Amino acid sequence: GDRPVIALDVESPGHARSWQATGDRLRTDCPMAWSTEHGGHWVATRYKDIVRIVQDEDHFKTGKIFDPATLRVEGGVSIPPMPIARLVPAETDRPEWDGFRGLLNPHLGPKAAESYRERASSYCDVLIDQVIERGEMDVVEDFTNPLTAMVTLDLLGFPLAEWRTFADPLHALTSL
Repeated sequence: GDRPVIALDVESPGHARSWQATGDRLRTDCPMAWSTEHGGHWVATRYKDIVRIVQDEDHFKTGKIFDPATLRVEGGVSIPPMPIARLVPAETDRPEWDGFRGLLNPHLGPKAAESYRERASSYCDVLIDQVIERGEMDVVEDFTNPLTAMVTLDLLGFPLAEWRTFADPLHALTSL
């Protein structure tokens, strides 16, 4: 059927400067569209559409195929596609996904996640205390990158002081 077509380049400096206004405009004027950029991808801006997409496994897939010899990427969740092996479990579809879900849910489901709330909040306090005197912070470098790493290391039982050893390479890889 007919689908609105746009050219949304999420990597452009213009998008970085006006991503919120772009999202607001798309939500109003074109809430679901096909972007021709980065090999083509859907852009959904409304909650109800996103939920429908996530639940429609017959038409929307996250699985990824990567050929290291040619660097060809098909599918996946990254825009633009990253020329690396798939990110498990995010880039898997059913029935393979069901196996990962069964392993992860006891540790990452709502009840388990709630058990980390107090510790995660204390990590937030520590990270903000480290930059409060500066009066400014880089949200990614000073907060979200270390916080995500610290919560993950806590979950895995690794020393929190080692967060940079794990987070920096992953952050560099995913922000190529």
